[in-house]
Amino acid sequence: TGSFFSFERAGIVPDIVTLSKSISGYGLPMAIVLLKPELDIWKPAEHTGTFRGNQLAFVTAAEAIRMFHDESYEQHTQQLGEQIAQTLDAIIAPLDPRIRVRGIGLMWGIDVGQIDATGALAKRISQLCFADHLIIERVGRNDVVLKVLPSLTIGSDQLDDGLTRIASAAKLALDEWAQPACPVS
Repeated sequence: TGSFFSFERAGIVPDIVTLSKSISGYGLPMAIVLLKPELDIWKPAEHTGTFRGNQLAFVTAAEAIRMFHDESYEQHTQQLGEQIAQTLDAIIAPLDPRIRVRGIGLMWGIDVGQIDATGALAKRISQLCFADHLIIERVGRNDVVLKVLPSLTIGSDQLDDGLTRIASAAKLALDEWAQPACPVS
């Protein structure tokens, strides 16, 4: 999203933040709890969990945090976020005025729910992407939103290639969608 936490741009200062899954930066299991110092009342060994104590995950998490705070990384993610916005606006939005594209930074969604609320169209686009060697997940109510969530280390050319594959799959799926379900005799 451009900031470490998406809530930062809203000016929210939470008392407690919980993090897990790939916080280690390299897919290793790790979870942490961030809290204001005045709320830190835990005694040693009182706060335990499944994903605590993985030394390798600690090392990779420290490296991921160092990478995140590198100025060039921030510029890289901002540039890629702008690239996604411009590209999706140029090649996805014109396919059908009912398609909604929204997002920030490197987190985007292509919502085809106004065309098909069942999720079948989004599923077909996802299948066509997969056939073209691109994995894209579906999310949202009835899985009608295609999730564009590239790797933080993706290059500009790779990103363009992936977005072009999504647009090609969407165009093909929409063309199929416009065909009658069964021939009229």
